[in-house]
Amino acid sequence: MMKNSEVAKVSPGLSKILNKWNCTDKDKSILLGYDSLDAYLIMQSNTEAYEFSENQILRISYILNIYRSLNTLFSQSESSDNWVNKPNNAYLFKGKPAIEVMKGGELNDLAVVANYLHSISQL
Repeated sequence: MMKNSEVAKVSPGLSKILNKWNCTDKDKSILLGYDSLDAYLIMQSNTEAYEFSENQILRISYILNIYRSLNTLFSQSESSDNWVNKPNNAYLFKGKPAIEVMKGGELNDLAVVANYLHSISQL
């Protein structure tokens, strides 16, 4: 598990990933498990001083793993960056884009997408 100091170091990269996925600040606050958009914006203003919860650290870990799996599966970064926003007919997604599943608000929503990608990248 990452420490708060490590989370602060990966925060700029995490922000770039979420921007590539066309996430709004509201989307980011949901994906990262904040109670409100304001709480997310406070963290963004000073990541080094912010105390991340274990749940938030797990969420960040899942997002990084999803990103890594997508870059393993797709040779072109544009394809990997767009995948989360494209409708997906896999049973797990039921025609919805993966980002919609991920924005369900629960830690498990990120976990199922990460596990799905991990399993197909092992084929």
